[in-house]
This record gives sequence, structure tokens and C-alpha cells, in this order.
Amino acid sequence: MHQAYFGEEAQRLPRNGDDVRVYTRYPRDDRRTLESLGSFRIRTSDGREVPLASVATWEFAPGVTGLDRRQRQSSILVTADLVNAEGRAEIMRTLDTDYWPAFEGRFSSVSRRAIGEAEGQQEFMNEFITLMTMAFAAIYFLLAVTFRSYAQPLMILCVIPFAIVGALLGHLMFGISFALFSWLGMIAAIGVVVNDNVVLVDRCNQIRGYFALRMKGSGQALPEEGEWKPHDITLPNGQVVEYVGIAPDLEPHEEMIAAGAESGFQRGPIELKTSAQMNDGPEYRERAEQLEAMGFQVMRVKAEAGITEASVSRFRQIFLTSVTEFIGTSPMILENAAIVQFLKPMVISLAFGVLICMPATLILTPVFYMIGLDFKRIFGGLFGFYGRLYGGRRKLAAAE
Repeated sequence: MHQAYFGEEAQRLPRNGDDVRVYTRYPRDDRRTLESLGSFRIRTSDGREVPLASVATWEFAPGVTGLDRRQRQSSILVTADLVNAEGRAEIMRTLDTDYWPAFEGRFSSVSRRAIGEAEGQQEFMNEFITLMTMAFAAIYFLLAVTFRSYAQPLMILCVIPFAIVGALLGHLMFGISFALFSWLGMIAAIGVVVNDNVVLVDRCNQIRGYFALRMKGSGQALPEEGEWKPHDITLPNGQVVEYVGIAPDLEPHEEMIAAGAESGFQRGPIELKTSAQMNDGPEYRERAEQLEAMGFQVMRVKAEAGITEASVSRFRQIFLTSVTEFIGTSPMILENAAIVQFLKPMVISLAFGVLICMPATLILTPVFYMIGLDFKRIFGGLFGFYGRLYGGRRKLAAAE
């Protein structure tokens, strides 16, 4: 039957540098219909030719066209085309809970595994946790070096779970299963969210940089050479104070200074400090000591006022970044063309992860900031140390 229907190689003819195989088999009309099997004749051991139907019966059943091996073991590939691709997750869940346990109990010597996209996704998930842990550790150390703080990177990373929640809500809203591209989109959303929080916290650090004030004309005159850049500020009562930033590129906060001066800096957004309380580095502490010797009073903006001002000043940047990101990806989310369906999970994770994290950045990051301040005050009071950002409150005698 193999010779009659498939053919037997008779010879090979050279042509244009290649070999052309010549097969002998039945004519096309004699092997194109199932009825031809009834009249098919086979040769017996004694040389006679008899009809196939007189010596054999046949039935139709699925067959194996080839023998495949994976890792030196015989294997067979089982595939299926889904009528409704959105029900893939439910089908896989039903197979895992109802079908496969019974199958493995019946055929204990048979093993199974996913291949193709499912295999790639499984391998990705096996490495995803390790890779993300390494990425978060790298982000933490980079931020710790940049901000000179161990607490501020934790505040920034605390918003990352909201990007995951946003991605899950987006998939739930559109009824799309979580796929490999969903994780890639979520990683991109985490990058945007971390950037928004870095912008907010960095702005707060700039606002809360140390500076020094004294009445205009009092004390020793500042040297004309060097990095001293005094700035005159006129208070509401008409007095003029001389402002010098201790931190580099510090902008004077005239409104906050004027509000604090009304109560002699005992209340309001400004708190009094001394050079001994500074933990910004020996060069800044030395500069503060020099200013104190010239009659200046070291000060800084309080944490509550600083994070509030930072949130207000960076609201537009964070809001526009999140909204434009969402609006820019919405056409692809709403597109029904088949060519973009595999990208939808990634785009949904990115768009909704960034959108959900916008209020989390503007609301929860300041909350985490103040919680960190409270912890610093508690541990500072217990152990006698005060951190760089979260300086504890001590009763200071204001310089006359």
C-alpha cells in the first residue's frame, strides 16, 4: 500500500546540479478516492494477487504521521485552535483542575509540558522573580547613593505594588488574560512610576535644604571671594534679612521665611537648627559653622511644609506624564485589528499601571514621607541620633 499510494523511489536523475527523485506509484485517479481501497490488489506469498477487501478489514482513526523526540524521549504534540481567545485562561484552569489530574492518574508513565509561547512564558516566570529582585536591589542602591539616605528609596519603592494593581484592574476591565507581554508592560509602568516619585522626593529635598539667615548688616561681613551667594529678603515688617544657602543651588523660600519670621521662627514652616545637627557631610557642616560664627542662624523648612510644597510644585509634571501616557496608548487599547491583539496586554499594563499610580504618588508618597519622619523622631529620641532628612526636634536657643 505504501508503494501504491505514496510511491517507491526508482531512480535519481541529475538536473542543474541537484538530484531529481523519480517515484513509481498508482496513477492519480486510482489513488485519489477511498473507494479505490476496495479494488486494491495485493500480492500474497504464493505470488497470487487478491483484493485487499478479501483478506483484511480497515477502519478510520487518527494516526501519527511521524515520531518526534524531545530530550531523547518519544513525544507527541497536541494543539488546539480557540474559537474565543478570551476564554483561554478559563480553559487552562479547567484542564489543570479537572482533566490533567485524571489523565496523570491513568497514565502515570506519561509526562507533559507546555511548549511554544506557553513554554517561553513559563521559563520567563521562573526567572522573573530573580531578575526583578536584582533590578529592585539595583534601583534601591542607586537611589540610596543619590539621596544619601536608606529610607527615601524605600518610600519610592513602596508605590510599585500600585502599578501591579493597576495592571490587574486593566486586564479585568477588558477581560484579557494575563500574558507574557503583560509583565513587560508592567515593568515599563514601574519605571515611569519610580521616575515620578524620584522627581517628587528630589524636589522635597531641594526645598528642605539647610540655609542660614541674619539681619542685614549684623555680624561679620561675608568674604567677597568664595562660594557665598547672599540674597536679601524683605520681611512684611520692613526688616531686611540676609539669606545664604548652605546646600548647593538652593532657592530661597521667601514666603515661608516671611511666615516663620512673624512668630520669631517659633511656629510656621521654618525650624531652627544648629551646625551640630547637620548630617549632610563635613563640607556642609563646616560651612554652617562658619556662618554661625558670622552671626547667622541655621534653618531649614519643616518636613510637613516641604513635602506639601513639593507635591504642589510637581503636581503638573506628574499629572501630565500619567495622563498623556494613558491617552497616548488608548488608541491601541481600543483597536480591534488582529495584528495588535498580542500587544494589548503590554499596553494595558503600562497605561493602567501609570494611571493608578498617579494618585498613589501624589497622596501616599507624602504619607510615607511623614511616617518615616515619625520613625526617625522615635528612634532619634531613643538612641540620640537624627537622620539627614528627618531631623528630630530639640529645644534650641535662637541666636540673638
